[in-house]
Amino acid sequence: MNKLNKKRLLYIAYFYPPLGGPGVQRPIKTIKYLSLKGWVVDVLTVNDIQFHSYDYKLLDESKADNIYRTSSLDVMSIYKKIIKVISKFKTSNDNPKNRKNIDKVYFKTPEKFKKIIRGIFPIDDKIGWLPYAYLKAIDLCRRKRYDAIFATMGPYTSGLLALKIHNKLNIPFFIDYRDHWTLNAYPQYSLSLLKKKAQMYEKLLLRKSLGVSVVGSLMKDKLCQYFGQDLKNKIEVVYNGYDEDDFTFSTHLHTTDKKIIRYVGNFYGYRTVNYFIKALCILLKNNQLPENIIFEFVGNYYIESLNELNKQQLKQFINVIPQVNHKKAVDLIQSADALLLFIPSINSDDVIPGKIFEYMRAKKPILSMIPANGEPAMILRQAGHKYFCAMEDVDSIVNNLKCLISSLSVEVEQDLGFNDEVINNFSRENQSYKLEKFISKQFESLNKIV
Repeated sequence: MNKLNKKRLLYIAYFYPPLGGPGVQRPIKTIKYLSLKGWVVDVLTVNDIQFHSYDYKLLDESKADNIYRTSSLDVMSIYKKIIKVISKFKTSNDNPKNRKNIDKVYFKTPEKFKKIIRGIFPIDDKIGWLPYAYLKAIDLCRRKRYDAIFATMGPYTSGLLALKIHNKLNIPFFIDYRDHWTLNAYPQYSLSLLKKKAQMYEKLLLRKSLGVSVVGSLMKDKLCQYFGQDLKNKIEVVYNGYDEDDFTFSTHLHTTDKKIIRYVGNFYGYRTVNYFIKALCILLKNNQLPENIIFEFVGNYYIESLNELNKQQLKQFINVIPQVNHKKAVDLIQSADALLLFIPSINSDDVIPGKIFEYMRAKKPILSMIPANGEPAMILRQAGHKYFCAMEDVDSIVNNLKCLISSLSVEVEQDLGFNDEVINNFSRENQSYKLEKFISKQFESLNKIV
C-alpha cells in the first residue's frame, strides 16, 4: 500500500517510553501492530518528567513514524525541573550520591500527601500539559491531515485534548480506557464540584467520540450502566496482553536451589502488600515457611511498601529488586517458580492489571489475591489457574501459600493443565488487530452517515 493511501493516526499518550511501567505497554504494543497493518502513526507525548520508572530499551521498540514531545506545567514536569536545578547545584560538590538522594524524594513522600496534591486539580494532575499539547496537536493536524485522533487514558487530560482538537478541526477521535475515570474506585477529587465537572467531560467524550476501547468487558458494562446503554455499539473490549516477541530471548531457567515466588509490579491506591506480609509472619511463627523459599518483589516501591517488605523477621525470605526494563521483567516472570498477583477487593471487579497476561503466557502457578467474582479471576480460571483468595484475607492467603509451597516441593515435573487456546487469545497481536478492525468499522459507519 502506498504510504499516501494509508490511514494516518495521531496517537496521544502522555505515558510513553523512555518512561517505564505498565502504562506505556499498551500504546507501544498497539502502535507496533497497527503499523504492521499499514497504519501511519505519530505519537504526541510529554517531554521529560519525574517518574517512578524508566525503560530506555523499550523506546527502541517504538514503531511510531514520529514522536512529538512537548513541554508541560504539570506536577511531575515541574518537579523534574526543580530536581535538575537542585541536582546541578548539589553535584557541583562532586558528591554523586546527592543526585540519587534527590531522586528518592519522590518515593519517600508518603502516598497520603500525593493523594492530597492530586485531588486539587480539575480533570487530573496532568492538566498542565493541555495547553502545550493542544498547540502542538493543532499545528500537526493542519500540516499532516490525520484521519483520526486516538487518545489513551489516563491521564484523562489526554481525552480532553482529543475532544478539544475535534471541536476545533472536526477530526474524528477515539478514546482508550486503561483505567476508569470518574468511576474509578480510588478517589481522585477532593471537591465534589471537581468530580461533577469531570463527569460532564467524560460524558462528552463518550458521546462525541467515534469509538471507545476498554480493557475489559466489565468496564464496558459499567460505562454503559452509568452513561447510557446506547453506547454499547461504540465501545469495544480490547484486552491488554502479552507480546510473543518478548518471550523469545534469554533463558528462563534459574540455577539456584531456592524456589522463587515473584511479584513484578508496583503497589499503589488500595493495592498493598500488608496482608501478604502478615500471612508470611504467621507461617514463619508456625514454622511453616521452608528455608528454600524466596519471595522476590521487582519494582520501585514507595516508602509504605518498603517498610513492609523490609521487616527484619522476614529478611532471609524477601528480596527487593529495583525496577528493570520490560524485557528483563518478562525474563524474571519466566524464570520464577510461581508468581504473585494483588488486586484489592474495593470496587475492583473490572480492574485487570496488564501483567496478568504475561503471567499466563509464562505458564507458572499464580497465587491470585484478587476479587473472587472479578473479571481477572474469570480469565485466570478459564486459563486453568487454581490458587485464589482475597488480597485482604490473611487466613486464606496462609492456606493458599501452604498449598502452593507444597506443590513446588514436588520434584516430578507436573502437567499444570493450562489452556493454550485461552492464553493465545490474549496475545498483543490478536488484541491489537481486534482494535484495528474496530477502528476500520467505525470509519465505515462514519462514511455511511456522511
